Amino acid sequence: MKLFHYEMKKLLLNRNRLVLLAVLFALYLIVAWVSAKGVFELSGAAGKKATNEYVRLITENSGKLNPEQLEQSKTVLDAAIAQYGTGEGLMVKLNRDPVLKFHRQYVSFGNKVDEYWNGPQGIYALQEKLKQLEESGQTKTYEYRNASNRLDTELSIGEPVFKNTVFWNFFFIRFDGFMIIFLLLLVLTYFIAPLFTQEVRTEMDSIVLSTVKGRKEIVTAKLLSAGLSAAVVTVVYLAGSFIGTWMGYRDLSGIHASLRSLDGFGSSTLPISIGGAALFAGLWLIFAAVGFSMALALISSKLKSQSAAFGIGMVLLLAGSMSNYFSSAIKKLIWPIVDFNFGSLAMFSSIFGQARTYNLFGFPLTYGLAASMVCLLLALVSLLLTYAAQKKRSAA
Repeated sequence: MKLFHYEMKKLLLNRNRLVLLAVLFALYLIVAWVSAKGVFELSGAAGKKATNEYVRLITENSGKLNPEQLEQSKTVLDAAIAQYGTGEGLMVKLNRDPVLKFHRQYVSFGNKVDEYWNGPQGIYALQEKLKQLEESGQTKTYEYRNASNRLDTELSIGEPVFKNTVFWNFFFIRFDGFMIIFLLLLVLTYFIAPLFTQEVRTEMDSIVLSTVKGRKEIVTAKLLSAGLSAAVVTVVYLAGSFIGTWMGYRDLSGIHASLRSLDGFGSSTLPISIGGAALFAGLWLIFAAVGFSMALALISSKLKSQSAAFGIGMVLLLAGSMSNYFSSAIKKLIWPIVDFNFGSLAMFSSIFGQARTYNLFGFPLTYGLAASMVCLLLALVSLLLTYAAQKKRSAA
């Protein structure tokens, strides 16, 4: 326990790191607050009035699709497109006109409902595909199992409904893209970098790791401290993001709505509410961060300086994340790196916001389950290699 306390003091529980955590919390809060105040490009009373009008229209039209309202919204939107075009002029108008913004949102909702029934992966298309596969005797194939599972999921989740999810759309931005990579995982890389390198710098590594008993105890303490530090930093990120979003937009409406009501989750197969998804997303991010910390621990154990450990960790993170921007042909060749690099593994929206499966010996494996298995495997391999890397230590 003393070794664990010492390692925690080195990584997290010291004055400099605690001050840094406080600064990071303030940064996360401010970024989320500024983002959540941007419903419209209007300030003061005008911005508040526009937001209230927008929310009123959404609330009054919440529920299942109203064909009459959809036709009205299409008429208004078409007139706006005819007047302003589809480029910057329309976007400027949308960011200042709550009525037009509502109508555009309702038309988008109508398209989601149509996609649910008539899209390439809609109810009718899936039923037709299953019928064809049954007629050709292909009921034990991946295609049949995948289509059958998808149809069952679609029917259980049901047709999309229109809900006020403004707060949650802002909050879930924190689980994807730039925010995760640069505001959390790079910060985590900095925190974990000195895990082993400090002993190397002071030339105490060979002494404290020279015996089997001492080596096992100290490496275990280091790995536990790395995992806990990763969890704490992630909780700070989540807390700052949630509080900042709340300060910018104080309305939790939509917490009980289906996850598919959120932007970016229109084809999600998770049969849970937005509130449940927010909790799951937080736990997933902690899980992914702890897994990443094990890889960072391995890197730290192999290098002699904190700056080198931080640099290699940063390269590992950014190189994997940048693979998402390669051409389609290249991504097909290196799809395991694209789908399962540490940046991708932390992005809840990318993993659970779509209906994506892999063919595992003829059975469909969801992206979420595959990602959890890969994250666990990478963490376990990193952990074992970290222990193995210390076996060469010996007292001078």
